[in-house]
Amino acid sequence: RQGEDVESQRVLLSAVIAEPENSQARYALLKPWLADIARQDAPEHVLEIAQRATGSEAAVLEGWKAASEQNWQALVELDSILAEARPTDLWYLDATKLRADWRIKVTTPGYQPRFAREAKRLIDNAIAIYQDPDFYSMRVAAAFVADDAMDVIETARRLIYIFNDTISRIEQGIFEVWPQTFDVALRQIDTVRAVVDQVRRSHDIPRYKTEQLDRSLRDLIDRLEVAREEVTD
Repeated sequence: RQGEDVESQRVLLSAVIAEPENSQARYALLKPWLADIARQDAPEHVLEIAQRATGSEAAVLEGWKAASEQNWQALVELDSILAEARPTDLWYLDATKLRADWRIKVTTPGYQPRFAREAKRLIDNAIAIYQDPDFYSMRVAAAFVADDAMDVIETARRLIYIFNDTISRIEQGIFEVWPQTFDVALRQIDTVRAVVDQVRRSHDIPRYKTEQLDRSLRDLIDRLEVAREEVTD
């Protein structure tokens, strides 16, 4: 999280070597490599350690690959195993994201908006544990698919608060981030703006609510761009 990638991997690898069955340490080591593991591009020792995963931990690794390939049926089939992840497991948040993701993406007639509302419930359980911006972005998408217009607005407002709080912490030197982190955040905000625009056009929402949200989104984008420049410099 603070950019000490090599040192963190060294410490975690030492922990896994000392206690090979420690699934929490194992997943902490594997997490930065999830995309590479899905493509089989990770270092050999990482791929070897990934093969030791079992149960819901292994399902997250399989699910990450399925999601990267947009193989929603594979995620559906993994769902019951992903559901076994406990809130105390380091992979619980990733398992929840995968379970919510396919429920939002499924477009088969007759399954929506029920699946999208299930996704919102899963996300709300995870948000109670960890205020992850990714979850709020997913919740905006789930609320949109479920056609819950006011939920889109309120979730977007909460997402803005989370991002502003994170920027304040960065400015205070509480933690450091890579410049790419801001690029991801800006893409998320662009998506939220697009969703809000669609909701505005299709629903009768009080004008003051959307105008206030627009101002907040513009102010947040300005803060993110300034913070990115400062980190880059």
